[in-house]
Amino acid sequence: MNISFKDFVTQFLGLGLPASAAAVASSLGFDHRPISLRQVMSTGAPYVPDVSRYNASLVDNSQNKQPSPEVSFFWMDEANYPPWITDSDGWTGPPPNKLRQATSWEFTLWEVGGPAVFDATVPLGNENVGDALVQYDYTGELNGPYTYEITAFNNYGSASTPKGSVTISLASLSPTITVTALGSNSFRVQGTGFTPNGQVNVNVNESVRGTALPKQTTNANPQGGITIPKIDCKSLCPGRDQLLFKAIDAATNTLSNLVQINCS
Repeated sequence: MNISFKDFVTQFLGLGLPASAAAVASSLGFDHRPISLRQVMSTGAPYVPDVSRYNASLVDNSQNKQPSPEVSFFWMDEANYPPWITDSDGWTGPPPNKLRQATSWEFTLWEVGGPAVFDATVPLGNENVGDALVQYDYTGELNGPYTYEITAFNNYGSASTPKGSVTISLASLSPTITVTALGSNSFRVQGTGFTPNGQVNVNVNESVRGTALPKQTTNANPQGGITIPKIDCKSLCPGRDQLLFKAIDAATNTLSNLVQINCS
């Protein structure tokens, strides 16, 4: 990190040149000598990343599921707090100094007692200036207890959160099926969101009489998807009856959506 005293004086403090180190220190309230120039300039360092004010949780795990798991992390930059924070009745003290805005962040996540899962550099472009919310998306599945640390950087220093603990769980599976008519009262069933490699039972009923086929059993693929290429429903379709398809994830006893389709 290159630190320019000239830039600090002119850009951060808005003072003119020439300006002595003593005058700069005095303007910042440093009255007791000896005075460290680095300590003076560190007043321009970023605020500690805020992981709690915007949301009750650092983590959004709603997409932490197969076939494309992703976990999103959020924090705020105090330098850019929006008015709904700084103008609220709960705000005390002077307003945040926008000149202390972070220019990037380092976000590290470790397995508890284990290695780092990732050590990511998060650029300024990941901050939504409208609400000071910084977002980092990790592509991959996370499940269990972790330790994290977020460090903010700018030209005058850095500031880190204390190492914190967070538990991340898999998102609830939401099995979904689609049914395609193949003609001659035969149908193809496809689905997603099931337990990877787990057993799935597909039930087919005739909607009026309630008669049913024997359950169709298959196993989901490693991504939680299923395909039953062809189910013959002629025995349920003496006329233009309506069929009801549903699937049950045997591992979680979770029911899919219900699909209604006419005999064909």
